[in-house]
Amino acid sequence: MRIDRGSLLYGASILTVSNIISQLLGFIYRVALSRLITTEELGLYQMIMPVYSVVTAFCVSGFTVAVSRLSSEYLALGKTDAVRALVRRCVRFFLVITIVFAMAVVLFSHGISTSILGDSRTRTALVCLMPVLLLTGIENIYKNHFYGVGRIIPPAITEIIEMLARMSAVIGMLLVFRDRDAGHTVALIVIGMIFCEIFSSVTLFVIYRRSRGRLTGHFPEGLSRKIFSVAVPIALTNVLGNLLSSANSILIPARLVAAGWERADALSALGVLFGMTMPMLTLPMVLIVGLGLVMVPKLSESMARGDMRAVRRKIAKAMLVVCTLSMPIAAVFVPLGEELGRLIFGRSAAGQYIAPLSICVTLSAIQGISGTALNGIDKQRFSAVNFILGDAVQLFCTYFFTAIPGVGLRGFIAGQLFGTALTMTLNLICVRRQTGLEIRWRSWLITPLVSSAAAYFAVKYLFAFFSARGPALPAVLFSMIFGVLIYSGLLYLQGIRISALIRLRAKD
Repeated sequence: MRIDRGSLLYGASILTVSNIISQLLGFIYRVALSRLITTEELGLYQMIMPVYSVVTAFCVSGFTVAVSRLSSEYLALGKTDAVRALVRRCVRFFLVITIVFAMAVVLFSHGISTSILGDSRTRTALVCLMPVLLLTGIENIYKNHFYGVGRIIPPAITEIIEMLARMSAVIGMLLVFRDRDAGHTVALIVIGMIFCEIFSSVTLFVIYRRSRGRLTGHFPEGLSRKIFSVAVPIALTNVLGNLLSSANSILIPARLVAAGWERADALSALGVLFGMTMPMLTLPMVLIVGLGLVMVPKLSESMARGDMRAVRRKIAKAMLVVCTLSMPIAAVFVPLGEELGRLIFGRSAAGQYIAPLSICVTLSAIQGISGTALNGIDKQRFSAVNFILGDAVQLFCTYFFTAIPGVGLRGFIAGQLFGTALTMTLNLICVRRQTGLEIRWRSWLITPLVSSAAAYFAVKYLFAFFSARGPALPAVLFSMIFGVLIYSGLLYLQGIRISALIRLRAKD
């Protein structure tokens, strides 16, 4: 079998391997955090991340998509002289915008921590996040440039080493500085992030500087206008989306308190939900993260050449991969949720809401890849509107339903389901209209769904059988392995081979 190193799935496969390693390390890191800090401290950490996400969305997200898509487009058209100018200008724009926003956050950190986040203990960590923002932005611009020009190895290796650096720095400081309050704990976690971001941003910058001699030239005419034509819609979309998502994270504890919960219990619930349950559920999604990262430049390249047939083929392949790999998550995790929470985090509560959330993860995966397809064909405005509508539904449910006594977190989860399903549906409609893509109901939906249902019952009864005859850990492992084998076998019988999904062919 000939491997095409320029194919969509080659790049996706390299990034998948990298992401598997880094996400496994990240999962171990989260487990270690859950053992070293309290759920209340974990909840405080989750509260500061929305502010970071909003500022990152505004300052970084647009430029990363622009540099990835335009690098690929310029190379496809033979305009290598524009790539170096593109990267340099994106970095400069980012630095100017980020410094202004970082200064504003530092100056108003007291008001943000007390009035918006509702807890003054978050102030120190919030200030420490600003250097992380600056370094992360530089890192991601160079990283997405490498994705755009097809150089997957440098960012892939850097990602793994960065995760190792974060684990070492954060865990080391938490072990050394034991006499601390909750605010200082969160600040230590953020300071550890600074150390690892220094490494990754400097490394990628050095690699870029050494290789940029291959790309010579001047600023092409209208470059800034083209950068902002891509970056502004993406940034505004992500800002609005992150504002709505951030409002969810901030509202959850407040609305739980309105429902009669104690403040500490509400923060603990937030920490368990976002610090334990969701990382556990999203861990298998590492198998398809790399696909999304390389999809935008590959679609942009095909669009630049006017090859709509290739565009449809790439999107169809990506949809098949995502549907096939995301749907069995519920089949495996629902029967084992509480036991996995107890074994991994020492808290069975981590698996309490795993059934509806596992469905959310599957819908989110399809939503994400369809939104990525819209970004890749320069229709990001559709992706923007759809994403905002879905998040608005989520926010509505969180505000009104979470505060109802007896409903609590189920209100947030209901909003997550409805909002994600709405965005996914609208994205698919837009992709079909813009590209003429045929929705393949049988291979994308029916076949994986039927196979997942069979795997679910197999895992459920196998776990009951094994756990009644031995320790929980072997029972979980055997059940999961048999469930995956049954799912793969049923796919094969229905005409879908897992090996064919990851085959590295030039036409992919």
